[in-house]
Amino acid sequence: VQPDLLQFHGNESAAFCRQFAHRYIRVFRIGAPDLSTPAEVLARCRQFDDAAAWLFDTHSSGYGGSGRAFDLELLSAVLRSPHTRPVILAGGLTAATVTSALEAIHPFAVDVSSGVEVSPGIKSGERVAAFIRAVRAYDNQNL
Repeated sequence: VQPDLLQFHGNESAAFCRQFAHRYIRVFRIGAPDLSTPAEVLARCRQFDDAAAWLFDTHSSGYGGSGRAFDLELLSAVLRSPHTRPVILAGGLTAATVTSALEAIHPFAVDVSSGVEVSPGIKSGERVAAFIRAVRAYDNQNL
């Protein structure tokens, strides 16, 4: 396998992510005890300043798929930083909420999972299509 990018979701250190000598995306679980202020989020992100992108998801007992959004204000310091990486936004996004999240954050990309499910792990083609339509409508107005 020759992946273009690796994605790290857990408690991996920057040294661990770098050891593979591959471009990588680092995921941050916003709202975790040590990621509950804009300054804490930025400080943690800066530890991974060589990442190809930073993906922000909602802290939950598991890793992703909670269906809950986080306070986008927690990304304010990251968005103002001259050292920011491309931002990928996840966490509670649905066709109904993605436009306001795009307007607030202007991320490089969005990531959706539970927001297009009819039950845990079961995606709805209709919900996926509605999500894509919402993102495309935003892109068409802002690109």
